Amino acid sequence: MELSNATPAQARFTVAPVPGYRDRVGMLVVKATWRVGPGGVPVLDGQKPHPMHAEDTPTPLGLLPRDDLPRIDPAFEVMLLGQAHAPGGRPISSMTVSLEVGSARRVLQVTGDRHWERGLFGAHITDPAPFVSLPLTWDRAFGGKAVVEIDRESFVDACDVRNPAGRGWDAAADAEALGKALKCPKGYPRFDPARQLPNLEDPAHLVRTLKDAPDPACWAPVPVTSSLHGLRVPVEPGKPVAGPGLFHRAHPCWVLPAPPPGGAVLALSGATPDGPWRFPLPRLRPELDLVAAGKQQTIAAVPQMLVLLPEESGFTITFRATVVLPPPDGTPRMARLRLEEGWSEPCR
Repeated sequence: MELSNATPAQARFTVAPVPGYRDRVGMLVVKATWRVGPGGVPVLDGQKPHPMHAEDTPTPLGLLPRDDLPRIDPAFEVMLLGQAHAPGGRPISSMTVSLEVGSARRVLQVTGDRHWERGLFGAHITDPAPFVSLPLTWDRAFGGKAVVEIDRESFVDACDVRNPAGRGWDAAADAEALGKALKCPKGYPRFDPARQLPNLEDPAHLVRTLKDAPDPACWAPVPVTSSLHGLRVPVEPGKPVAGPGLFHRAHPCWVLPAPPPGGAVLALSGATPDGPWRFPLPRLRPELDLVAAGKQQTIAAVPQMLVLLPEESGFTITFRATVVLPPPDGTPRMARLRLEEGWSEPCR
């Protein structure tokens, strides 16, 4: 089907048959990019918009998530690929990064590099190293992995399945379990006991003791390998994995039940190189005019995914919509995309 698109947004409309049904299902995906100028006003970028991704795309600050996953729920996901920036560019040992989207507000505690140090009176946390900027990435959140030697020159990998890339996780329990299960010889299992602490934490769940193991706190897209995805979808033995949260990619704390109302305020502090952001979300309403089987209809795409990219002074919003179409009957079909002012509310 032809898609006429004279707008600055990236758009894709695909139609596919449904097994067992005569009708087809069409999926519209629209991705718009805004740049935030010196005046703090977002402007739609029609010159160098972010491309639409058909797969996760690695960057130094995390994964740019794919845009074409068929979401079936009204949730609104918020993600951030960026760095913490010390106020005034002066070295600091700790700070907070805050993000507000409509009525939702979250805070990250960001602390310089630290590690556990053992002494005569037990273990303590070293003083944090000062920093000017610090990546807000999953390798800085709680988690980790270890190489466990179970016998001479025999090794097994162990990890925190929530975030193997992270830091702060204690491998002792897993190593002990491996030792019992594999009946390791005397002196084994062995692993490097050195432990860094996470740089990124939920202020309500800070690591204070050696036994603390909070959920990782990071606002970049959740890697597909993380067990955090298992919390989104109930798994029943013998049944396929399915549910409205199957294709969510944001951290669980940033999966909002629905998009904020049009014009809701976005405020970001601590992660913008040129000062805090505070502005109303752009009121954009992608509409697709369809002609099929002699009938015309208009489909409005709803906002489902906000990806903040403060290091490049921009952000993207991905809109999606699905529509049922009759099978081809030989008559012309047409699809034309328009960008209107407004903000579509999802069907509930």
